[in-house]
Amino acid sequence: MERKLKFLFLEDDDQQLKVGEMMLKRLGGEVVSCRNADDARSLFLSAKENAPDCFDLLIFDLSLGGYEDGLDVYKSIRDICPEQKCIIVSGCLHSEPARLEVEREGCQALPKPFTQAGLKDAIARALA
Repeated sequence: MERKLKFLFLEDDDQQLKVGEMMLKRLGGEVVSCRNADDARSLFLSAKENAPDCFDLLIFDLSLGGYEDGLDVYKSIRDICPEQKCIIVSGCLHSEPARLEVEREGCQALPKPFTQAGLKDAIARALA
């Protein structure tokens, strides 16, 4: 039996959080969700203490409405866990400069709105 992929999903918008969770679960994943940068970092660190490979993939919204964005949170996690994979989602990723910045940091860029098929493809690319 194949094990479920485990995702840490960071999204500050309640509606998009629910939709993203639903899509990830339909794809067979286990989802841990949070709404802000501090919670994402805390959840990651806590899970990492218990299991070195705690999350297969981070999926973070770029714009969080605070002093940090999803890419900042990923960079801080990557400092601790350099091999951690991440997808950054955002409505602004349709612009080439924003997309290139995300990709320069080693993340997959997934523009919003996205479909379940688009999410599945981004997951496959991120984990390849």
